[in-house]
Parts: sequence; structure tokens; C-alpha cells
Amino acid sequence: MDIDLINRVAQEIETSGQRIQKFVNSPQELDQELQKIESNIQSLKSMSKNGHIDSKNADSLSKSAGRN
Repeated sequence: MDIDLINRVAQEIETSGQRIQKFVNSPQELDQELQKIESNIQSLKSMSKNGHIDSKNADSLSKSAGRN
């Protein structure tokens, strides 16, 4: 399993959230950021469904995201 890939996808989601907070000024810009977030979430779901995240790695991923 590629924890680095998962962390990069999570970072992209976080970055989109920050752009929404700081820079989004129109419904179109919001929609673009939401599409990026949805795409990244689908990537994570796909990795999870395909068995790329086992419980040990998922636990370390959630700790790296600040969740215990």
C-alpha cells in the first residue's frame, strides 16, 4: 500500500479546503474546488475498496491526519 500516495491525496483535499476559505469568490470557483475534492475522495474510496488500505495502514493514516 502506498501511504505516500494516500497522504498526497489527503493533502490535496486539505489544500482545496484552504482555497475555498481564502480565494473562492463565485459559485463556479466553488464548484471547481468541490469537483477536485470529490475526485480525491473517490480515489481514496477506490483504494479502500480494492483492499489497498488494511487496518494497520489505515490506523497509521488516520494518526498522520491528526485523528486518534
